[in-house]
Amino acid sequence: MTDERNPFTDFDNYAEYQALKPEREAHKRFVQQALREAGQHHLAPQGFRAVGSSGREWIYDGGWWLCNVFFESGRSVSARLNVGCQYLWNAHSSPLEGSTFVMGWGSRDLATSVNLEVDRNSVLDKTDSIVRSAHHVVSELFCDTEDDRKHLALLAAAKRPGPKYWAGKRVDGEHWSIDAYNHATALGVTGDIETALEVLTAAAAVVRKPGQIPAPPTAEQLKPLRLAMTSTDAVRRYVDSVVLTSRQALKSLRAQPDTEQFPWH
Repeated sequence: MTDERNPFTDFDNYAEYQALKPEREAHKRFVQQALREAGQHHLAPQGFRAVGSSGREWIYDGGWWLCNVFFESGRSVSARLNVGCQYLWNAHSSPLEGSTFVMGWGSRDLATSVNLEVDRNSVLDKTDSIVRSAHHVVSELFCDTEDDRKHLALLAAAKRPGPKYWAGKRVDGEHWSIDAYNHATALGVTGDIETALEVLTAAAAVVRKPGQIPAPPTAEQLKPLRLAMTSTDAVRRYVDSVVLTSRQALKSLRAQPDTEQFPWH
């Protein structure tokens, strides 16, 4: 894209729009390159690596949990920041389900959404800004194996491993508690089977509201975990197997970890 002409907006008819397609595609490739380079500078030193070649997806592999960073594209060429923890002991987990989630609404605190249909110098500035926002959020998580036991202890106490961000602003409080499945699992692997069963019983009785996001786990989804809650060793073996199975299903992950290195062993 040049300063004189914007191929996304500077056309008068469909023929001109079609003629500008090569310029638009070249600009999209430049955006991908800018996101990759910004990620290498700000996220790679924290242990993240790119998923694919677009520069929009990055992952931190904590063995039993993942931190996913996704620079979502909209209808326009843009980037909206999402960050989510994913606990692999939950076979029904999704990359942006839970414990830290950044909605891509702009704010004065964090750049969480940027328009990239701009000149190349502005693309470089804006991609650097939004990737720095991702760096800021994930720096408050436990992306360090030495912190794994602290991370697990927080989950067992039904607390988040990091702050909640909404519309780019940090939000604290009881409202942002972790879901019942993750809470009960953390309790079980740390030896509090009785409380874990109480959490599962209460969760199974919850009635889902239509369109509720994130949807609470169903009684059917909770059943295998409940059945494993016969002893601490039994639930640990069950959780180990689910983590390894979940990892095998994700093409973005590499070698399987040694389960003895998980913080509940």
